[in-house]
Amino acid sequence: MKAVLIITAIVLCSIANGQEYPQNITQIDSLSVYIIRLNDNTSLSGKILERNSTEIVFYDITIGKVTIPLSKIASITRHSGDLYCILTTNDNKTFTGLIVSQNEKEVTLKTESLGDLTISNTKIKDIKIVEKDQIVNGKYFFPNPHPTRYFFGPSAIPLEKGEGYFQNVWVFANSVQIGITDHFSMGGGMVIPILFFITPKFGYKVSDYVHLGGGAIIASTISKEIGFGVAAAYGSVTLGTYENNFTLNAGWGAVKQEGYNSTTGNSTSSWALSKRPMFTYSGMIRVARKFALVTENWVFSVKDYNGYNYSTGTDTYTNKYYTVMSAGFRFLGEKSSFDFGLAVPIIKNSTFGLPYLDYVFKF
Repeated sequence: MKAVLIITAIVLCSIANGQEYPQNITQIDSLSVYIIRLNDNTSLSGKILERNSTEIVFYDITIGKVTIPLSKIASITRHSGDLYCILTTNDNKTFTGLIVSQNEKEVTLKTESLGDLTISNTKIKDIKIVEKDQIVNGKYFFPNPHPTRYFFGPSAIPLEKGEGYFQNVWVFANSVQIGITDHFSMGGGMVIPILFFITPKFGYKVSDYVHLGGGAIIASTISKEIGFGVAAAYGSVTLGTYENNFTLNAGWGAVKQEGYNSTTGNSTSSWALSKRPMFTYSGMIRVARKFALVTENWVFSVKDYNGYNYSTGTDTYTNKYYTVMSAGFRFLGEKSSFDFGLAVPIIKNSTFGLPYLDYVFKF
């Protein structure tokens, strides 16, 4: 249980120190294209016209000239290279391509199928900046909306501040996870009508292909009469991109045990740490615009009953590792996904399959 308390203390410190402000204000120039993300997750793309210690005057390619207080800005990113976008007109037609030129009157877009298009700003409803590798055969290959999780287990990739998702598994299990900062999120849920749980998590990007993080899961039964609880604190490493990655989680678990005090006649409860660490190894591969393969596998230690030792007059136990393996498919939308899988517990030389179904909506 000490490990759980340590992790909880770490993540609470992350909350206290997690507020972010733009750190590169003095390095901004008026010639580069910037992407500004506001505290409410609104994104603006364009050029910075003026700046001072309290605000930025910004020319957004969709809405034009705006003045933004620094206190409302979560991050500022200088865009390098060509600027690609999805342009939506007032009559809901969409065009995807490279922005060749742009001014206060019109935008010229180079598309794969129609060549160069010049569109008046008065006819433009929205322009969304995307990365070049997100355009495949002239179509927008939207980002994976759920790189932070597999079926249930986490990756080390964090939610951004203000992001969140709702997950429903087989109707009865419901949970929510929300980004408190760009590096820390807090979540929780309930398996109706059995138990509730909380899931603090933190994560950091240390390079283009490596994320490190950790967190905890603490669960307890709703009914006091049952009095069962489990907890685990873990560390994570994720290798790969948001679209294709592998994660190893390693941690230590604890179980809340019920007992009986024969002297007082009262029931007791206490937490006992597992004798061995637990692990999960999971992976995700984006194989199409709206389709991904997912696997999630748990390895944990269980205390097996060996029998009664007549010499010592005690029951004997052995700690053994068991595995729950799972694999399936993820059908992706820009904000939501459906997961279909099969979980196979491998326990005491017995295997059987359990179907898995969930729906997740990102907000």
